[in-house]
Amino acid sequence: MAVYEFKQNPILGKYKAVAFDLNRGIVLSQKSTHAMMQGLMRHAVHCDMIWQRMLAREAGVDIYQGIVMYNVLYFSMHAFSGNFFTDWICLHWIKDFHVKRHDQAIFNSIALDENGLVYNFAFDSPKPNLTKIIGQYLFHNHYYSDLYYQHMLQENNLRVTAINSDSILHNSNYYVQLDLYAIDSFKKLADKFYNHVLNLHLLTIVKEFKPLDYLHREHRFFTKQIIKIRYNR
Repeated sequence: MAVYEFKQNPILGKYKAVAFDLNRGIVLSQKSTHAMMQGLMRHAVHCDMIWQRMLAREAGVDIYQGIVMYNVLYFSMHAFSGNFFTDWICLHWIKDFHVKRHDQAIFNSIALDENGLVYNFAFDSPKPNLTKIIGQYLFHNHYYSDLYYQHMLQENNLRVTAINSDSILHNSNYYVQLDLYAIDSFKKLADKFYNHVLNLHLLTIVKEFKPLDYLHREHRFFTKQIIKIRYNR
């Protein structure tokens, strides 16, 4: 649900991060948040950093400060471009938040059990325009998730449902609308990014996206071209 960075001053001299996990509770880790998020990038298909930066540019958000997946949004307290050493909050577990005197941000979780258990996470020294940036990323996530939902329905006849429907991700009162989205389908979004990646000659993206069979079938030509470039065939 949240990860706090202690790399500069490790707890007990060795723990570089503290994670609040819904299943495991409070977890002390010798890994930094950088290492944790790199692991997430490797194992979550939609989470590749180049893909994320392309999404952010396409959406027109002010700064790279979030990782958008389908109805899942990881948000850093500070920009993470080139540096993941920062605190993170999982907004898909958050119901609401407020910034207190511009020196502390407090996030309240959704109810986590039948007894109404709620967690409150506080972060010091947030960015002055934190509310705006979160609102932009919430709209960004909403738009991207809608494209993904429509794609899965049309191309695969699958209905994917939102998790944590009472989280802030689904509360339009927090959205800050972005006007720069010119893409009206997930396939067009993928096509645009794949062409860009083709120009960059990045084979790694193909490896990241191979598990998405429906995209792999639609982009066989792209895959073949990347392999030709890679092996000079």
